[in-house]
Amino acid sequence: DITVKLEETKGTPVTSGKEFKMIPGYTISKNPKATVLAGSEECFLFVKLEKSQNFDTFLTYEMAEGWTLVPGETNVYYRKVQTADIGTAYSVLKGDQVTVKGEVTKAMMDGLTTETLPKLTVTAYASQLHKNATTEFTAAEAWANVNPTNP
Repeated sequence: DITVKLEETKGTPVTSGKEFKMIPGYTISKNPKATVLAGSEECFLFVKLEKSQNFDTFLTYEMAEGWTLVPGETNVYYRKVQTADIGTAYSVLKGDQVTVKGEVTKAMMDGLTTETLPKLTVTAYASQLHKNATTEFTAAEAWANVNPTNP
């Protein structure tokens, strides 16, 4: 049994009702945190980051410490969660933020609508750490166990 929670308290204009100012070079708070909940088994915790088509034109981000890219993937990161770490909320993004690129112009911003604002979607998954009493899965094997596009 593994239960994962992904929670974000900043960077969600839909729930906050506030508009974020996209000023070149400025940072915007975005704090997704992934947690393996108490009572869960040791596991691989994964986060998948999906960018809107125009995200890279306007924004950039870095992964927080402790996340490693899953071999063979471009947007899926993992960390091992041992018993002592269960219940820890792990930041996904370094500094809990995204940064507006310095080359963004007013003309570029004027072309955006509510539907075309750049978006970064984060989804959390988990898979058991151990194959059996003596062997751990690899990160790639564990991701294959839960990969929603590879049933």
